[in-house]
Amino acid sequence: MVKRTPVLNGLLRRYDSARKAAAPPAPAKKATPAPAKKAAAKKAAPKINFGDLVFVLAGARWLGPTKYELTGWAYGSKLPATLNPPKLRVWLAGGDTSVAATVEQRVDLRANLYAADDKHDRSGAGFRAVVDLKPLLTSADTDRLTVHGALTQQGSTIEGTVTGRQDQGSAGSLAPSAGGAGPDNAPRHLQPVWSKEDGLSVVRRDGEPPRPATAPVMITEWAAYDPGAPRVRATGWVAEDVDPEAVTLELRGPLGSVPAETTWQRRGFTLTLDLEASFWNGPVAPLSIGHYRLWALADGEPIEVRLAPEAIAELPVEFESSRLNATLGRGGKDLPSVHVAPPLRVDEAGLYAFRQQRDRYWSTPSERDGSVYFESFYARSATDSPRAIHEELVRRGTDRTLYWTVADYSVPLPEGATPLLWKSREWFEVLGKASYFFHNCGAPIPLRKHKRPGQTVVQTWHGTPLKLLGNDRPVNHNRSNYRKLQEALSADWDFLLAQNTYAADIFREAYFYEGPLLELGYPRNDTLVTTPPEQIARIREGLGLRPDQKAILYAPTWRDGEGHVVGYLDLEWLGRQLGPDYVFLLRGHTNSLRPGARVFGSNIIDATSYPLLNDLLLAADLVITDYSSIMFDYTVTGKPIQFFVPDYDDYRDRRRGLYFDLAESAPGPLSYSPEEVVENVRNAEAKHAEHADAYAAWVAKFNPRDDGQAAARVVDAVFGDGNVNRK
Repeated sequence: MVKRTPVLNGLLRRYDSARKAAAPPAPAKKATPAPAKKAAAKKAAPKINFGDLVFVLAGARWLGPTKYELTGWAYGSKLPATLNPPKLRVWLAGGDTSVAATVEQRVDLRANLYAADDKHDRSGAGFRAVVDLKPLLTSADTDRLTVHGALTQQGSTIEGTVTGRQDQGSAGSLAPSAGGAGPDNAPRHLQPVWSKEDGLSVVRRDGEPPRPATAPVMITEWAAYDPGAPRVRATGWVAEDVDPEAVTLELRGPLGSVPAETTWQRRGFTLTLDLEASFWNGPVAPLSIGHYRLWALADGEPIEVRLAPEAIAELPVEFESSRLNATLGRGGKDLPSVHVAPPLRVDEAGLYAFRQQRDRYWSTPSERDGSVYFESFYARSATDSPRAIHEELVRRGTDRTLYWTVADYSVPLPEGATPLLWKSREWFEVLGKASYFFHNCGAPIPLRKHKRPGQTVVQTWHGTPLKLLGNDRPVNHNRSNYRKLQEALSADWDFLLAQNTYAADIFREAYFYEGPLLELGYPRNDTLVTTPPEQIARIREGLGLRPDQKAILYAPTWRDGEGHVVGYLDLEWLGRQLGPDYVFLLRGHTNSLRPGARVFGSNIIDATSYPLLNDLLLAADLVITDYSSIMFDYTVTGKPIQFFVPDYDDYRDRRRGLYFDLAESAPGPLSYSPEEVVENVRNAEAKHAEHADAYAAWVAKFNPRDDGQAAARVVDAVFGDGNVNRK
């Protein structure tokens, strides 16, 4: 069941007021006129084009032995559902039996999120339907009733069965009813069932309802509250064969794990989980957006944990705060789960809201205010060259407002930054008034082809490429509109950064770029040169590395179409071969941060979520990568680098393509099997010496201007001498 929040209650009140105001007044009674000429035939009302019926369940729970409640959304795919949605009927039918439900139509903003439709507002598509299925217990005509729905407007009707359901709530669990007695007083119960063909049906079955599945740890309440910070509250119990003193519970997700505070009363417990935490010794911040699940461990080993039926009946639970939004629900096998989302307002979330805000932004003029906009990896971090440029502006004492767009408030920001929530109303306002833009991936969508007078856009990009980019990728050759789209995007760039001449030549061809190209070294590499040894020692200590341990950073790039960290190298196995003096820092690509599962092991530190990549490069004694642009950054340090490329031929010839043959000029050895990796790591210094000439040639070609001053040169080029403050 969806919990009403103050924001939603306010919206409902506005909706009711608007609906009453929009209702036509009752016509005054008039005297019946004397018959005259025969009235002309009334024109038939035009037929409504509903499109397809979308009939989705968010909740399904029993209110009594035979009383069933359904909640969700119903709308036509081609018709808005706002203040005056089509009238909805819900009933269950089978054989000659039909049972009507009592329907309450209501505003539910989640309908817009589910619809993923930027053209139509579905906020009026919510409904609550309650039906008493007692006739099914005794029916001689049928033992199955299927849920049907119908929308009617202006004499036109569309009807059908349920088309979808939200698995994270009670609609995904479909618990049986307590039931009752049949004509012969024998026990019967009602069991909801789901099929792709018929949607939701309720089937009568003989006997008592089956006992719900249990687990060593059962959760009987799964709720959220905010006593000054967002939290989850849960109650539950452990089975007789589980020692409560050995049990710990924690929430695990993209950034790591959050331990629960647990209070025990014999085998029962109450727990609280903070949805804010500190990771990597950083400040306390909201959890990153993504999916989290509750884990139970006994003496450190995972044991099964489940939601009890009474907890599932209340799901999903929607929770809003100023720092994050969350949905408490169920995963597969009734696992307790939390989905964390950014704290966007109800009129900011979803495709429809985005389009409304974008259109207002395009049509509303604004004056530039001298502020600077930064974005890195689509707002998932505050790193890379934009961060180095920000820090140089701060070092020079700029008085400009330095905005950083963040996907959520978990993103750690540099000193002097003002956070700006992606897709929020404030974000659109800054897009219109900012004077300078620095981003290392695609430009913000509303800004594309709509750059305003007085705005300067700097595309820093995010690495010197080995793998093919843009128009050089064969997959883009067959896209008829690719060149047109890319030319329009790059036409908005006032400057494009390149680490070296090699990258500059590629960028011009791959992105059809004809504007000024700043070949000034990479600002993101400045700290690889300027960080003192004592600070590097503190970084290693913060990562949990002993001074005598060899730290190996394994940093593979991602594979197109895959969201997880590349798993070609078994680090646990590798650690056993090399011994306890070696520790592996695993760094997945930024594209694998949120969807990827974390990797655990006695000799492994999963640093995929660590905020500053350069810290890891400085802490490492050796880097192993494959096709990542890290290879062009790490060589600034002069430390050994190696390559693990078991899929080299496939990646080069089919999957992505390369600009040059890495095997011919690599600054370190290439390994094609785990056994080769063991041999090369054991002899890292000797292999580094063998590749000394290739390493020197590599640095001369790719790192000629990575001297620790690249950010200063970029700021000079973009802002001009003495222009880091507002005019």
